[in-house]
Amino acid sequence: MSSASDLRLRLLYSIGQRLESGLEYEDTLQQILTQLAHELNLTRAAISIYDRLGERLRVETTYPPDEGHPIPAMQDQIQDRALEGQTIVIPVLGRARKRGIDEAKVETKPNGGASPTNGHAVTTGLRDDTPVDPRPPEEISAVEAALMRGSCICTPVRHGLEVIGTLYIQKDRIEVYELADYSALMRAVSFMIAQHVRLWQRATESRDIAEQEHAQKQREAEESFAQVGMVGTSGAMKEVFAQVLQVAPTGTTVLVRGESGTGKELVAKA
Repeated sequence: MSSASDLRLRLLYSIGQRLESGLEYEDTLQQILTQLAHELNLTRAAISIYDRLGERLRVETTYPPDEGHPIPAMQDQIQDRALEGQTIVIPVLGRARKRGIDEAKVETKPNGGASPTNGHAVTTGLRDDTPVDPRPPEEISAVEAALMRGSCICTPVRHGLEVIGTLYIQKDRIEVYELADYSALMRAVSFMIAQHVRLWQRATESRDIAEQEHAQKQREAEESFAQVGMVGTSGAMKEVFAQVLQVAPTGTTVLVRGESGTGKELVAKA
């Protein structure tokens, strides 16, 4: 097995371990980007994750950290294209920037074809009649000018048929013969990220639902016990109210213990 293949296997294994580490969601994604950048000599990388409706950006993690700088316009356009479900491969970013990424020719080949991404839509060329960027050089920021140098791959982060984000990488140069390997690696990483994101989202949603149900039960308990003369606003009393409310509608026999005058009869009548 080639050293390049060994590197990719070790990288995927290490990323899998990071995803299972139990660290905070955004911290994990930042560590993955940093590792990808160091192992693959990337100049720039980004992970964008959206909510279930694809409307609100939940997380935007970049390498190196943007520190408040806006995302370069061209990278933003490339990621927007990837959100449509296309894997974008651009060997020479400067040429794409001058010709206009929005007018890029998208070539789609079936699985097993010669496409570098094996079945995914790939930006492989640019139309000759696309307009040149009209802006003078002084209006192009240093960050955007740096983006124009090198090659990039941007792949959707998918969960099933749903696109929930994008994974973007940029290098000084990706040779044509390396495109297939890099594209396959990015799809594998994006798949692992998608599984992690979905598990995190489900856990978050389950926790939110449980908290809402608990708060609702406490409100119902307080209203119910106020009607029979029981009052209390402390956390301990709210827990008692919730427990009694849970068993009151059932035929379960409950032993109520407590000192004289603490309201055992009121609880029994509730």
